[in-house]
Amino acid sequence: MTSFFKNKKVRIVFLILGVILLINGVLATVLASLTLGVILTYAVGLLLILLGLHIDVLSSRPGIIVKTMLLAIIVLLFLYSTFVYIYGGNDNVTYCEDAVIVLGTTVNGNQPSSDLKSRLDA
Repeated sequence: MTSFFKNKKVRIVFLILGVILLINGVLATVLASLTLGVILTYAVGLLLILLGLHIDVLSSRPGIIVKTMLLAIIVLLFLYSTFVYIYGGNDNVTYCEDAVIVLGTTVNGNQPSSDLKSRLDA
């Protein structure tokens, strides 16, 4: 298993995924607001970048902690992706609703943010 983590491709994948998550967090912060979900996006992105940068050091010490940490990251990302896939695919709209709830984002004074404005327009 340690030879898997010494592969440069694995390091690059971790670094790319981490950078993508950080960019996603920055865009979400700028376009909407800083929420717990955005903070968790930053945290996972930073964790993946740190893992990519220091994967050789971690793999040189084969131990249960490193393997458990990597397995936990993989399982959490899989569970999160599965939840988003299943929950996002459910369509329970009957088109007979009397009201619409627009989940909020930032309101600047009396003006809605661009993200809220696009939600209201939709």
